[in-house]
Amino acid sequence: MPRRDSDYASFSLHKDIMDLKSQLSEKESELLRMECSIMPCSGPESTTSNSSTSEAEEWQAKYERLVDAHKKLQRTNICLEEKLLKIVDKFEADKNMITRDLATQTQKVVE
Repeated sequence: MPRRDSDYASFSLHKDIMDLKSQLSEKESELLRMECSIMPCSGPESTTSNSSTSEAEEWQAKYERLVDAHKKLQRTNICLEEKLLKIVDKFEADKNMITRDLATQTQKVVE
């Protein structure tokens, strides 16, 4: 029975990792789309300074939103990485405890 729990935990952890990778991939795609949308298109430039100023302000606002989204994504990724490392540490500690218990029980059976 402990083997099934271990298999389930391993599967669950693997599934969580795959879900996180999928979310990361989606966010990277979204970030790439946002970067592409703020890049200036090659076309006729506007001749009025008023239009150029408002366009520059618009691009600046888009850039700031992109930077904010990137920072938020970095914070989220750091939190997820820390959670994952905690889970790994917990399972490693559990594995070590089970290994010690098994060695102790094996020693008792031998005696």
